[in-house]
Parts: sequence; structure tokens; C-alpha cells
Amino acid sequence: MTDQRGSTSHGNINLYPGTRRKKNEDRIDDFEHDAGASSPYFESNEKSKSGQVEDKVKKPQQRQTLLSYGSDGYLSTRKPLANPTKRSDAARKPLEEIAAETKTLLPGLLATRPDVPDKGYLYKDGDAPILDKKYCPPLPATNVRVINSDSLDAALALGSSAMNNRHPCVLNMANANSAGGGWRHGALAQEEALCYRTSLSRTLKHNYYPLPAKGGIYSPYVLVIRNNMKSGHHLLDLRNPAALPVISAISVAAVCIPQTTADANGVLRYRLSQDKRLMEEKMRVILRIAARNGHRQLVLGAFGCGAFANPKDEVAKMWASVLNEAEFGGGWWSDVVFAVLDDGRGNLQTFKNSLDGMMV
Repeated sequence: MTDQRGSTSHGNINLYPGTRRKKNEDRIDDFEHDAGASSPYFESNEKSKSGQVEDKVKKPQQRQTLLSYGSDGYLSTRKPLANPTKRSDAARKPLEEIAAETKTLLPGLLATRPDVPDKGYLYKDGDAPILDKKYCPPLPATNVRVINSDSLDAALALGSSAMNNRHPCVLNMANANSAGGGWRHGALAQEEALCYRTSLSRTLKHNYYPLPAKGGIYSPYVLVIRNNMKSGHHLLDLRNPAALPVISAISVAAVCIPQTTADANGVLRYRLSQDKRLMEEKMRVILRIAARNGHRQLVLGAFGCGAFANPKDEVAKMWASVLNEAEFGGGWWSDVVFAVLDDGRGNLQTFKNSLDGMMV
């Protein structure tokens, strides 16, 4: 396991003076993880009298004056689009602006939250061995719940565990090759949805990619700064960063577009047994990372059943089978929730049929 450490305006107020969008903005690997990015919450790279660089957090009253309320009553730092694009990527443009604003805000917000370091821990193949029962709490058996929900909303609804003060842990169904997938370019799968709303992207270090086939990235501290897309991606109340919620995340990539075949009933199955076995091992790795780091509240999902085109019926049954393995019995978790948005693909009902109500 390894640990590695544009000008925007609202109305006539320039919130980020001196910043401009880079010319190479379209490069997928261009992430600005430096704490010197211009932000209304953070002043950096100021020379002290001794000539050394100092980082200063602005006073609370100064921070408040740099945020404005939009006409709908929500805090905002974005200027509404004057001429929304009419091209086929019309839906992407607002999300690109959300991504750019999130990147700009995060360094300053995180500077006010030393309890939320932007660390990500790489689990290589073999770094998550079989769980040792002597470390099991043990907790009373709990019912698995399958709900029609965004995964981050499901985690926030759980709150932090009272027994060990661990944050709810969300499965990030990750892109194996690109940190955050296409979030900077308006893509909208589950990983991108997490990145628009949180500091997750800052924990996904570029030298961790491509992700190991049987590993992933553990992000213990992920700051939440926005509401969901359905609510307009409005910013939470950033005037009090200490009150912003925190979750944890495990980023693992599903098998991408495996070969499938239909059975006699027309249900898709894996054509290659090695793809199925690899997916099962990925599921075990997710559960092991969560348990080994003391997380008692899990938010899982329809792993690989979206753009990665894994067969949903098999994936749901595989989750049920893996959760029933002796290694994961005995009371590791107080809450196991599968957050599956009902997007018309049938994933929600399929997962309900296989998992909802089962005891773990």
C-alpha cells in the first residue's frame, strides 16, 4: 500500500482575480493539485520578510464577502451562461464549469480543514489479504438494503459511525486509466458525479494509474461541497468549512466491456470465466479494504453495470455470493447499502431481487 502525497465571476464581482483557464485544459491528465491555485478561501505564494513562501487562510469575514447568493437563494460563485451552447454537447458545458469551479475552490477549502488531508492510498495486487476474524467487531447481523439513490446521497444519509467515528465508505466505480474519468470534460457516470461534488479527485494520484487489476485506491477523507445534480449542484454553505460533511471512498475499476452471451432465457452472462472470477476478486478487495480500515457503513453499487457493460444479473448474484462467503460473515458492518439509480436499464430491480433484505 502506497501513500503519495480561468477567471470566474458572479455578476460584476471577480472572485478569482488573476486566474485564467489553461490552454491545455482539454488534457485528461492536467490536474492542478497544488495548494497555490487561486481561491477565495486561500492566499498562497506570498513572500514573507524573510523571503520564504507563506500560506495564509483568509479571515472568516473576508471569506464570506467573496461568495454571493444566486437568484434562487443558493450560494454560488458561477456566472450564468449568457449563451448556452446548442451543440450536441450542451449538457457537458455546465458540468465542465462545475468541474472547473470545484477544482478552484478545493485548495482553499482543504486549507481550512487539516482534518481532511487529500491523501490516497494505493492497494496493489495482493495488498488486501483475507480478513482475520480476530479483528471483526463483531456486530449484529444487518439487512442489505438496495435503494434508488445517488451513492453520495446514500452515504450522507447514513452519517458517521458512532462506534468508531469512521465515515461512511462509498465504492467509487472507477475508470482504470484516468483519475476521475472524464469529470473535467462534462462526463457523467458515477465516478464523475462524485468528483463534481467532492474532493475525491485530489486523492486519485496520477502515478497510481492504471489501477491494479486486483487493487484500488483508498481515500479516507473526502470533503463534500455540493448538492446533487438533481438539485442543481448548488454549493453547500462554504462560509463555514468546518461544518462540511466528510466521507471515505474506495476506487476500484470493474472489468471493461467483457464478452457476454445470452442464456436460454435471454439473460446475459459472462462468456469468459476469467472475467467473472476477476470481478468476484475485485468485490472481495473492496470489502477487505473497507473492513481493514474500520468502516462499518458501506455504500456499494451496480458495479460495472453501466458504461462498462457487465451483465447486471450476474453481477448482482456475484455480490450476494461474495457477501455470503465465510470471510465476510460474523458482523463486519452495521450498514450495507446498494445505491442504484433507476435509470431505465433495469439495474435497480435486478439488484433488489438478488440482494435486498439478505442478512450479512
